[in-house]
Amino acid sequence: MSLKKPKRGSPALDMTAMVDVAFLLLTFFILTTTKFREDTSLQVDSPTSISDTKAPESHLTTILISDSGAVFIGFSDISTREKALQFAQNPYDRDPQNIIPARVSKLNAEASHEFSIVSNFGVPFAQLPGWLALSPEDKKKYKQRGIPAREIDTVAHTGNELRDWLYYARWADPEMKFTVKGDRDAPYSSFSDVINTLQEMKINHFGLITGLEEGPKGAAANKNKEAEKK
Repeated sequence: MSLKKPKRGSPALDMTAMVDVAFLLLTFFILTTTKFREDTSLQVDSPTSISDTKAPESHLTTILISDSGAVFIGFSDISTREKALQFAQNPYDRDPQNIIPARVSKLNAEASHEFSIVSNFGVPFAQLPGWLALSPEDKKKYKQRGIPAREIDTVAHTGNELRDWLYYARWADPEMKFTVKGDRDAPYSSFSDVINTLQEMKINHFGLITGLEEGPKGAAANKNKEAEKK
């Protein structure tokens, strides 16, 4: 009696699990290799210079001046932003003489978190709670008028909100350094207001951020590279 051989078909493989693993690995590499950018409210086209000194990446407060003269401020460290916002709501622990009263009403946790992820902003105190409550899309559409940087009432210490933020920055971080980054088309009056505020705060050592252009050092370096090639 002859035996029939069973028909052999090609083996079937379920690739669903392999596809899932592949997508998980892809997601992992994207998350670990991508540096997320913080929300930046202002881009400044600064003038150039031949200086190649870099600004520090931490313990830094940057004052930005737009081409229209609007003043923005940014803190490099998230912890500084959180503490500065706390002082804006309750400065009395660091200011027992009440030189600077509370400038912002009490904010909820969500608004405080929104402030901590913003690298720079140009919103007066009165508009800050409403601005933080906006959606990310509406924040980008919102035209920030800038932080007032000129004194109105010298007795009540009102008007110059930039000075208040500089106080908060110093209280939040005793190692704080300061830089000014202005647009090449910014009006002189705005620069004058910022410099006068820094001098009022006895901040006489601060940096000026510029773009890098090719100068004597760059030209010499290029000549050396060409000589090495020869």
